[in-house]
Amino acid sequence: MRSWIVIIAIVLSGLASNAQGKKIHVKAGATGDGSSWANAYGDLQAALDDAEPNDDIWVAEGTYTPTGLADPCDPRSATFQMNSAVAIYGGFPATGEPGWDDRDRQVYVTILSGDLLGNDEPSTSVADLLDDPCRCENSYHVVTGTNTESAPNTLLDGFTITAGNADDWPNQSGGGLYRYSGLVNECTITGNSARSGSGGMQCEAGHTTVTGCAFTRNSAYHGGGMKLPCFYKVTVSRCTFSNNFANDGGGIYNYSTLSLTDCTFTRN
Repeated sequence: MRSWIVIIAIVLSGLASNAQGKKIHVKAGATGDGSSWANAYGDLQAALDDAEPNDDIWVAEGTYTPTGLADPCDPRSATFQMNSAVAIYGGFPATGEPGWDDRDRQVYVTILSGDLLGNDEPSTSVADLLDDPCRCENSYHVVTGTNTESAPNTLLDGFTITAGNADDWPNQSGGGLYRYSGLVNECTITGNSARSGSGGMQCEAGHTTVTGCAFTRNSAYHGGGMKLPCFYKVTVSRCTFSNNFANDGGGIYNYSTLSLTDCTFTRN
């Protein structure tokens, strides 16, 4: 009987350890397997492909472009495909062996960019983003959500998300974040565009919480900063919406059950 108790204890111990998940490291220019900063992945999508529920991905400062193709025949379908229950943190320094206390989103800016060719030029007018010829080869969606109604612990934290251009059917919504479900914290969503709904962020699957984010200079027909369709609960708190452009809903175009707290809207 005692031996069975020992075996059960060992199994339960293993399950508890796995529930904590592993830590995966990403640093621009690296070529490793993500097991440490010295052996970091250079490709964020490779880390996402490696991640399992409850894993954390730590990403060092720098600019990252998506490599995961939703359509193998269309290079513009490249997107960062999120995994359910995986947390992704930007804002780590790119030198040394930084720990959690070394993280600073403002100093170590971590950019997820849809500018696949690196040829975008500053736009003088947010209303002209869709017609900018430099952006015609950008990703449709910089980040794509899990498209599930329940995505517990899914988190995107401390990134600048920019240069998505959802301008071609059927990819006409969610230039920055598309069909996102989960948590978004302390991110800047800027310079994204869409032909139809939501230049910055479209929530189309499951409950979503957005906290401490800045939506600025995004453009779309419906919802320059954010578009929220029916049926889902969306919580937005401590966010700013500024200089976004749309025919309807410059800041937010909303049909969801929306909780909006301590947010600021200017010049949309």
